[in-house]
Amino acid sequence: MKTRKIPKRTLLFITVLLTVPGAIPVALILPGIHIFGGSGRFRMHTMEPGEIMPEPDTEMNGSMPPSPLPPVGLQLLDIVTAQVRPEEATERTFSPKNFLAWLASGKDTERINALLRERRPHAGVGSSWLLRKGDYDFSLAAWTTLLYLFGDQPERLYPETKAHLLDVLLTESGGKPKTTVPGTCRLITETENHILLAESSRYLKNQWLHLKGTEAEQADPRWDNARNGLESWLLGFLEAVLTEGIYEFNSRPYSGYTIHALLNLEGFAASPAVRQKARLILDRQNLTYALGSLQLRRFPPFRRQYRRADTQELDSDPHTAFFYAWTGVEPDDPRVIPWARNYSDWSLIASLLPYRLPEALRQWALEKKEPYFVRFSHGASGCPEIYSAGPGWLLTAGGFNRGLRSLVVAMPITLMLEDGQRYLDGCIHLNGAGKRRSWNATGVYTDFACIRGTAHVPEGWTPEAAAGGWRIFRAPITQPLVIALYENQDQVCLLALFHEADLSADALLAWIQEANPEEAALSGRFARPGGTTLEYDLDAKAGCWVMKEENGTPFDRNCDRWEQIGGTAPHLSFRR
Repeated sequence: MKTRKIPKRTLLFITVLLTVPGAIPVALILPGIHIFGGSGRFRMHTMEPGEIMPEPDTEMNGSMPPSPLPPVGLQLLDIVTAQVRPEEATERTFSPKNFLAWLASGKDTERINALLRERRPHAGVGSSWLLRKGDYDFSLAAWTTLLYLFGDQPERLYPETKAHLLDVLLTESGGKPKTTVPGTCRLITETENHILLAESSRYLKNQWLHLKGTEAEQADPRWDNARNGLESWLLGFLEAVLTEGIYEFNSRPYSGYTIHALLNLEGFAASPAVRQKARLILDRQNLTYALGSLQLRRFPPFRRQYRRADTQELDSDPHTAFFYAWTGVEPDDPRVIPWARNYSDWSLIASLLPYRLPEALRQWALEKKEPYFVRFSHGASGCPEIYSAGPGWLLTAGGFNRGLRSLVVAMPITLMLEDGQRYLDGCIHLNGAGKRRSWNATGVYTDFACIRGTAHVPEGWTPEAAAGGWRIFRAPITQPLVIALYENQDQVCLLALFHEADLSADALLAWIQEANPEEAALSGRFARPGGTTLEYDLDAKAGCWVMKEENGTPFDRNCDRWEQIGGTAPHLSFRR
């Protein structure tokens, strides 16, 4: 019988376990660290796009941004260049995005080039943690943008400055991607935004050397992404993001970094396949924003950071900053709330890079032309985004947490109106009962919301009618919208919207009570006067949609099985 040789690595591992004090407990802990440590992609699975998902736009734009820049971008160039003069600059006060703004403005070019040649990498690439200073890839993405925007303009980026950029500041090159957090023995998966930032910069530096470097560099297989394996790996990673979805959805602040990395690939990758995948991810992200926002405000659930759970600002999402540039609005455009310049560095990036919104998404971000109901899935480790909307209003579900490793933050169910309110307390919203991590705030359907919890009504709102736990409000917007709000001592909280222009509050209240004669039944059933009957489970667990059925027809309540997008959203297109 043939004996099997034990690998040397296995023998070494067994020897360490038997001889080093405390090695066995550590060995038992390591698998848990590998699975549950960090904030990287976890428990993702493939999801079908859904029948209403628009087709990809395959007609790629050019590699330089349109001119002129959007109004917000032009204003930002003036703002950024006025904040810190080059002669006053320090590494702390003059970021890579400051360099971008100054070079884009064409001001004081000689001094800017001199300052740039003085810069050195200040940390390592990848996540920071207790034993290591990282996050340099945040800068890498900006240096990559700078190289591609100005690398062929020697009057702006001097040849010696470009050489410094390539040799010193752009630290990542070659064909081996980094997918785990440095210094963790490859036990902890790196976060999505760090992978995209570092590897998009690695890919684009390689590409520059391969296509525009010296004769020796162009011939060197290390810089050929097709030969060194990096392009194949990157296409696979982007495909996973396309089919499984963005992991750090709506993240504050990390979604901005993810978008920046994708914008670099969409704008500058020579490979049509890489550019198209990056563009499709961006378009799908922006579809979610366009249908899940009102007046460039949104308040969805998000993954990371939990300490931002109590934010009040409705425009505090990094994605909003990109939309101020992409929609091309003037800062005082009445279709959006006044530009507060939150995350304004992302507005600058959106202005300078080539990507532009599909026209249909731009229009729906600025105006809700007709009613719709839409659900966006984020898979088994996340929670869905659910929206009901129409002219002048948007109802947003708040999601649920999936345990500590999920890092998902459930938010209140929020009714936004086209009234310019910037803060949550200026909106009717429904809070869950108990600790936030126990909330299931997915109880949103067409013109309806429900939760086990309590309602917040903005100060100064007075009901036009009230009885039996119901209060009737008329929305202070030009479109007809009457709001019926119900609460009882068992923390049953319901919200129903009505759009009849001539409906009086007293008549609506009587109508609702006639359709729902047993108040106790409201804990699981609501009959819309003259319309549908909805059933729901206010104590549904995470992973399960609160809504149960409509007119006796059951819903698919397992959120983990949902397509990436579903519902009754209008036909949309990603074509430019």
